[in-house]
Amino acid sequence: MKWFRKKRGNDGDDPDSRSKDEAGQNPQDGLYGGGPKYRTLQEEMTGHKRRSSYERRAHSRHSKEKVDRDEQERNVIPLLFLFKWACLAAIVIAGLWTLKSYLASGNMRLSEELQETQAQLERLKKRSAGEAPVFDISRTDQMPFMIKKWKDADAATRSAVNLLRWEGRKEAEQRLRDALEADPGHQEARVMMARMAMQNEEHLRAVDLLVPALNTDPDRRELRLMLASALENAHEFEAARYVAEWITTDEPHNIEALEIAARVRFQLGDLDKALEHYETILKVNSGHIEALNGMANIYYQKEEYKKAIPRYTRLMELQPDEWRHYYRAAVCNAQMEKPVQSVIALELASSNFGDARVIAWLGVDEFNPIRESHLFQGFAQRMVQGSKAGEMASAEEAQKKKKKVIETPKSMKELEFGMKAFEDQLFEETE
Repeated sequence: MKWFRKKRGNDGDDPDSRSKDEAGQNPQDGLYGGGPKYRTLQEEMTGHKRRSSYERRAHSRHSKEKVDRDEQERNVIPLLFLFKWACLAAIVIAGLWTLKSYLASGNMRLSEELQETQAQLERLKKRSAGEAPVFDISRTDQMPFMIKKWKDADAATRSAVNLLRWEGRKEAEQRLRDALEADPGHQEARVMMARMAMQNEEHLRAVDLLVPALNTDPDRRELRLMLASALENAHEFEAARYVAEWITTDEPHNIEALEIAARVRFQLGDLDKALEHYETILKVNSGHIEALNGMANIYYQKEEYKKAIPRYTRLMELQPDEWRHYYRAAVCNAQMEKPVQSVIALELASSNFGDARVIAWLGVDEFNPIRESHLFQGFAQRMVQGSKAGEMASAEEAQKKKKKVIETPKSMKELEFGMKAFEDQLFEETE
């Protein structure tokens, strides 16, 4: 019994054995004994099993959730991919639509310009003097008649040229009319008539003569330039622009055509395009006065004074007798608040054109930015004082002339001498 109690560990009679049993150090307890160690192992194994089953269930649930989440992600990724490509396609379509609209608007403008050009040419054709008669090749009997007409037209044209050399303009014009009546398609007679019309400032009539000539010979450079000039002088600026820029497409450095194109662009208000034409001229000829003047005036009008100053300075060197270059150079420097450069331009103008002209400039509002500067005030005061001194000197000289007295002659020689002196005095006063 004692051994049984000791083995079972249920009785507390042997504290030593109990302490050994509790500590799990009793050598008599086997693996399947009933001591605390056995119970502890069993409880641990049972708890482990419980935990393992719970963990398996949790793990399976977690795995299922993960599978569901992965499946959802796999379903979402194609949608995101499709959305991305849909956005890119929308952007590309919008860009293509914008490009198409831009090209369509450009083509529309180009077609409108072409239609307008065609309409203008049709109007010019309607104003033309007439077309050459059509030759019927089936009627050979017409040939002698045609040859006679050509001869008469050539003779009348040569006669008109000779008359123009001797300044017989009216007779020459009549001979040219006779030539055109004999042969309405005679090119030289038509061109000479157009030249005379332009000299007489009958520009629309010149256009009427030049359009049929260009219909016959559109590659003739001389006729193109004449037509562009006649249209410009007739204030048909849009038509003149078409003709002048038509010339520049074939001859990009044709200075005469570029001049006309730049002037009519300026008249139409297209200042940037006019500047482009003037710049092209200056690339060919850096000292071209009209191009320099045109560019300077455009920059002056646009208030881009920094760009205008070097052009006016160059013009002052090329055209020292043109007062506008000095005035505008002084104004540009004044607007940029540069009193030194402005006064230098005014000094040059005073030495070339006199103090009176420069004094008239000093009161304009364009010089307000430098009006309070000591340099400008000193220059203005010097100009005014110099003008007053000049007026006083002129008045004194006039008084001296009035005080001259011719003495009474005592003989015929003295009388003749006195009359001559009197005439000289009258002549000087008249001057």
